[in-house]
Amino acid sequence: MKKIDPILIRLREFLGIRKDTELCEIWGLKYGTLNTWKARDAIPKKKLENFAKEHNLSLDWIMNGSKAQEKFKDTISFPYFPNIRASAGAGYVNEDDAGYISYPLSYANEILKVANLKSIEMILVDGVSMSPTLQNEDVIFVDRSDIDVKSHKIYVYLFEDEVYVKRFIKRLDGTVEIKSDNVEYGSEIIDKDSLKSMNIIGRVVKNMRLEDL
Repeated sequence: MKKIDPILIRLREFLGIRKDTELCEIWGLKYGTLNTWKARDAIPKKKLENFAKEHNLSLDWIMNGSKAQEKFKDTISFPYFPNIRASAGAGYVNEDDAGYISYPLSYANEILKVANLKSIEMILVDGVSMSPTLQNEDVIFVDRSDIDVKSHKIYVYLFEDEVYVKRFIKRLDGTVEIKSDNVEYGSEIIDKDSLKSMNIIGRVVKNMRLEDL
């Protein structure tokens, strides 16, 4: 038996499928590509790493059938974009390159308190306009599913290809104030129609210092 065969068996069992053709459909692969991997007796490691992170699996379990998977079944991995910076100041143009950071599931639920942990992504704060609430180089956990603006909450949004993080405050006259927590920075007032057309990325639910991740 080739080394690739038990790997494919574990992948099919995990996904609840029986055929390699079904695996190709899930991965968006041509069957010829999988045949090439079989001939080489290897699946690209990056492909397996991404699969492990996406499904909160142990790479060691995928490759070797190790019982180490038991250690990973109660963890969750969040996409982390170290090159995306939400500007707490002037706009910052971003380039995204995702990695993953894993936490125990119980800890993630305790600190984030969101309905769907799979909607969380992590990015960096750039600038000081949201201090003292958010500091420069803080990592923020953004709930991508929470895009309906609630008053006094902090949101990440996209404007002209630049990412910003600000506090949104609904006013009695129906307008919304987009505010910096740092009193040395100004705020902007927009109307309801402008808010509806705004590209809200998600709500900030937690921040951490980079060294505390």
